[in-house]
Amino acid sequence: RHRHTITIPVREGERVRIGQVAFQGLMTVTDKKARRFLKWGSGKPYNPAGIDSDKETLIVELASRGHPHAQARVEVRREGNLAHLTYQVEEGPEVTIGRILVVGNQTTKESAILKSISVKQGKPFSYKKILESQAGLRRISAFGNASIETIGIKEREPVVHSLIRIEENPPIVANFKASYNTDTNFTGVLTLTDRNFM
Repeated sequence: RHRHTITIPVREGERVRIGQVAFQGLMTVTDKKARRFLKWGSGKPYNPAGIDSDKETLIVELASRGHPHAQARVEVRREGNLAHLTYQVEEGPEVTIGRILVVGNQTTKESAILKSISVKQGKPFSYKKILESQAGLRRISAFGNASIETIGIKEREPVVHSLIRIEENPPIVANFKASYNTDTNFTGVLTLTDRNFM
């Protein structure tokens, strides 16, 4: 048998980097601040998947600043080995938080629940704060479960109301530990824990 070596020359393509990054239609934040949201900025290798991810990040940031209906697309202009990016943004109408309703709380005061969340009436709508507030409520031992629903977001209402559903745990938890030995026979310790939030 004869072995043959085949050499295939591979010519690397032109390395393209990101040039200028501009924004059109952006009003809620400055261009400088918007660039901080992006992982693929000027000087970085041109990465279409990464740029698409940056576009989604920009939309999420706008949604957390009162613009849950924001949309964006990226225009690319080639100039030699540079790709200049322009983010075309449509922020959509500003949305604020309206009434915050609490249901399911039997022993917990509504004022205590409202104080514990970062969603506030009259403030700009924020998906991020709603998720953070929901997670915070679920960490409270007094609650078996908690959820926050938005009313009016799908209808693109300018004021969106929030409905907080609470499932409370029993306020008093009893824990009894028993033991036995030949000297004292049976002994036990009863522990009562108050899990009421406020």
